[in-house]
Parts: sequence; structure tokens; C-alpha cells
Amino acid sequence: GSNGLVIYSDTTITLNNITANGNGMNGADLNNYDAWGLPEYWILSSSIKITGANTFNGNGENGLFFRTYGLAEISKLTADSNDLDPSYSGGSGVVGYSNNSSITITCGSMTRNGTYGWSLDAFTLVTLKGVFAIGNFVQNTNGDIPVVVRTCPLP
Repeated sequence: GSNGLVIYSDTTITLNNITANGNGMNGADLNNYDAWGLPEYWILSSSIKITGANTFNGNGENGLFFRTYGLAEISKLTADSNDLDPSYSGGSGVVGYSNNSSITITCGSMTRNGTYGWSLDAFTLVTLKGVFAIGNFVQNTNGDIPVVVRTCPLP
């Protein structure tokens, strides 16, 4: 199997209305953390922004995997029923890292995944607005980072 969408960049990654379902590995693998082996100071201002309606369902490993130095902002996300590959253990709805900033997910569903609904690790703060995750094999995790949970804003 393979990943659905793979982006390695040395600058900001911006996506809108992504569908990455039924892939053998990750639905999407986004990385502007160590994409080209560039010195850290070249990519400190990089970020990841995903807007619109986005689905990462039924993938063999993770629905969405991302790693960035900067801010990660994700909205209207569905990452359900991932980790379907029996030879891979550890697949989740969303696995994300922000090594120098925060992560915000607004309006999201991460249910019935093989491991976590979400596994998020940020340097400063994880904010979840209107996010739910039920029926996952393991509880969600945020490392040692504070989490702010709010209701989903009306459109």
C-alpha cells in the first residue's frame, strides 16, 4: 500500500477540500519540519493550514499525519475508521506534531480508529473546537500539552 497525498515542503502547506480515503498507508502525510534537511532557522515560519471539508477515512495507517515547526490549523475534518492494515499497529485518525507552536482543530470527527482518535503534540497549546472521538481503541493523547476544548462555531 501507499500514502494518498504526500507533501514535503520547506514552506507553508495550505490545503482545501481534501479527500484521501482508502489508501494502504496514510491518507495524507504533510511535512514541513524536516522536508529537505534544511537548517531549522529556514523553516521556523512554516505552518500547515487545512480548510474546507476534508475526509481521511478508511486508510491502512493514519488518516492524517502532519509535522510542522509552526502553527497547524485544521477545520472540518473527518478521520474515521483508520488503521485497517493488520500488519501495522498504531494507526489513528489524526497524528500531528508542532515543534515550535500550537495545533488547532475546529469541527472534527475522529471515530472508530484502530488506536487514537487523535494524538497531538504541540510546543505550546492544543485547541479542539467541536471535536469528537468515540469508539477508538485507545484514549486520545496530547502529550503533556494543555488542551482547550470549545464547541464548534456555527457557520
